Amino acid sequence: MKLPLPRGHFLRPYPDSSRRLLGPRTHFSIGLVLSAQKLKPISWREWAGEIERDGGARNPYLSLEERYGFWDIRAKRKEFADWVRGQDVPIKE
Repeated sequence: MKLPLPRGHFLRPYPDSSRRLLGPRTHFSIGLVLSAQKLKPISWREWAGEIERDGGARNPYLSLEERYGFWDIRAKRKEFADWVRGQDVPIKE
């Protein structure tokens, strides 16, 4: 059961508190966006080439490429094709 609070009670939120907070935050956000430096376009091919040349910890895809237990589908497909050719079964294309 919720008891009504008396008028002007300190627990009652102010009706304009959201407006008090929304104004400065909006002003701050707009100022932050407008004062930021202009962004440069990313040339993904150059970025990826640089990362591959440097290697090491900067490569975000290194953990994906060197996962243990990762099944290389291209190698398995080639292995299967070699196995089928070894049995002299004609391959349909």
